[in-house]
Amino acid sequence: MIRIVESTAAAGLLRRRAARLSAAEEIVRPILEDVRKRGDRALLEYARRFDGLTRRSVAIPPAELDAAAGRLSPQFRRAVQTSVKNVRAFARLQLPRQNKSSPRRV
Repeated sequence: MIRIVESTAAAGLLRRRAARLSAAEEIVRPILEDVRKRGDRALLEYARRFDGLTRRSVAIPPAELDAAAGRLSPQFRRAVQTSVKNVRAFARLQLPRQNKSSPRRV
């Protein structure tokens, strides 16, 4: 359902959204900086702290990925494949233009 919002109300909604984004960025910024500085060691610490990771690595074994993929509905898989295709197409548009003799790859 589409909700019609008056322009004065829309401005207020946008301000609140921007304020929430700013607050979230302030919380996340130190975490991102820590991961940039300390790499995988920091990533593992945060995964354990926030996600309850109990493994020694964030890598998922291929058999576990295959099992999880098998539990997805066909509709969801198609939706993900469409999303991947759209993201890749958009990413290609963001690449710097190269001369015609060099193919662009993503």
